[in-house]
Amino acid sequence: MNSKYGLIKHLISTGTIHSSNIIEAFESIDSVDFALDPNASDVYEDYPLSIGYGQTISQPTTVAMMLEMLEPKEGDSILDIGSGSGWSTAILSYIVGKDGSVIGRERIKELVKFGNYNLEKYKFQMAKIIQARDTLGIIGEKFDRILVSGLFL
Repeated sequence: MNSKYGLIKHLISTGTIHSSNIIEAFESIDSVDFALDPNASDVYEDYPLSIGYGQTISQPTTVAMMLEMLEPKEGDSILDIGSGSGWSTAILSYIVGKDGSVIGRERIKELVKFGNYNLEKYKFQMAKIIQARDTLGIIGEKFDRILVSGLFL
């Protein structure tokens, strides 16, 4: 696959994604904007890509499957644990819209900066990534859905 639409066509044809809001989000949020090397020839392949610090952007099939199971909806408040480069946070932000919110948690300080930088490309007002500490949640906050895509040790 050498394009965003080639990747999306693959995800649809394999039955990995089928919800219209998730397909639309994949079409609107370009994974290349979250890659460490946006000019790499394999940026649209269906496998994990390194973002440094021993971390990856998850394989698109994995992200699509997680989102289909999560069933995010417009207006939801979502916690995205292990947000990495911000790709899943951005996709979720697109889905929840201006009436929802997404907070990403990331344990690696440099990836918190990288993820927020990437989110700024889309001008989301209700999305941010914050540094994860000893707890995964956020005291005093309630969420409609929680996506866990990182392992915290």
